Amino acid sequence: MRARSIAGWSAALLAATIVTVPSATASPAGDRTTGTTAATRTVTARTTGALGVGSGQAAARSGTKKVHRFQPDYGPTFNNPLGDGPTKYRALNVVQAAIQHARKKSIIRIMSWNIMSRSVVTYLLRAQQRGVRVLAIMDQNNMTEVPNPSFRRLRAGLHQNNRNMKLPKRRRSHAMVCVHSCRGSRGQAHSKFFLFSHTGGAHKVVMEGSMNLTAAASTNQWNDVYAIHSRKLYRFGRHIFGQMLRDRPAPRQYQKMRAGSVTLSFAPERGRNFHRDPRMALLDKVRCWGAKGAGEHGRTIIRMAPDVMRGALGMRAAQRIRQLWQAGCDIRVGYTVLGRDIHRLLTDPSGRRGAVPIKHLVQDFNGDGEFDNYFHLKVLTINGHLGHNRGAHVTVQGSANLSALATGSDENMGVIRRTHATLRYQGYIEYWLNNFPKSVPMTTSARRLGPVDPYAHVDMD
Repeated sequence: MRARSIAGWSAALLAATIVTVPSATASPAGDRTTGTTAATRTVTARTTGALGVGSGQAAARSGTKKVHRFQPDYGPTFNNPLGDGPTKYRALNVVQAAIQHARKKSIIRIMSWNIMSRSVVTYLLRAQQRGVRVLAIMDQNNMTEVPNPSFRRLRAGLHQNNRNMKLPKRRRSHAMVCVHSCRGSRGQAHSKFFLFSHTGGAHKVVMEGSMNLTAAASTNQWNDVYAIHSRKLYRFGRHIFGQMLRDRPAPRQYQKMRAGSVTLSFAPERGRNFHRDPRMALLDKVRCWGAKGAGEHGRTIIRMAPDVMRGALGMRAAQRIRQLWQAGCDIRVGYTVLGRDIHRLLTDPSGRRGAVPIKHLVQDFNGDGEFDNYFHLKVLTINGHLGHNRGAHVTVQGSANLSALATGSDENMGVIRRTHATLRYQGYIEYWLNNFPKSVPMTTSARRLGPVDPYAHVDMD
């Protein structure tokens, strides 16, 4: 067994947890924050963190805590779209609880590629009405290319409340959209980060990850949100958000800031400040052997869930992953979208160790030929020998896929050098690689309709 195996983190994470998960034929819930009555099956998780259990407790406790005592759940939180209500919405509820407890005269800054959640909009409008300033940004395509009554309601509601409350200009709230990337000249506004100047008893809180503020992010996708209490990173995020509000190319587009064990960076990946993609820079330092307390016989453990992996950047990452696999690293990759050339490379049976272990993390739960549920995280974990450090634990997460579009878009990326966080992410990915639900075979009626695009409901970049 690996010395740092998923079953051996610590006594607190050893106990088996029984989690109720809807069957493959159950329909996904709508935009709710309570449980559903779907048919269920029981899954045993080897760790309390694998399905998000043990995270998101602030949301569950918020009803019994006074506002000034509330504290966000710091560190990673994951959801499970196949679970009951609290499990589906575990990640979203971390953000919603912070919105609900935002203090009067504080400021909430929301950046989400898509804002399409009735409950989020309701909480933001209520926050404004009790004296919180709300600033929100979204990608324009999610209002012009699809109906989005939630964002329209948010924008109109904030404007109306400004007038009803007769707020001075410096205290007015508003919601806006960016054309392409907010801080660049192309791509899209793809970031997902949320800043709270004062929520409950906490000041200067940063939350970021793969989760958009949508119903689908909870009911159809696997996502993460990472909460940080850092004045330095909060000020940095506030600076980036201020540039995004201008919706024009920033003079320094790629910027990063480190505070302790966490580094935040913001794309577009352009300009003299950008040298290499952080994931590629780390992978180039990996050594497969000589790790302390990692895999079997000192092997470095790498787990990847990139969501999308294609184009030039995806190919470079795939080439390095295959090199490391052939060199002896313990590697597993879960993906949603993979370029055909990259798929051929990773599944090539030649070489000393053959194909890299990969798994397609998508599910068609009703047999219509279209993927309904899919892994939306964008995560790389390294546990082992990294550069001169034989006991490294590093996680890279955020909004950026391994694709060409990500290099020119607004993206947030966190590099977290924390043992517990890395093992939590590693365990979450490992669990779903081993327990991902199977798709329902395509029905006869669906076949009769002719060719079907299985990715019709999947974000391709």
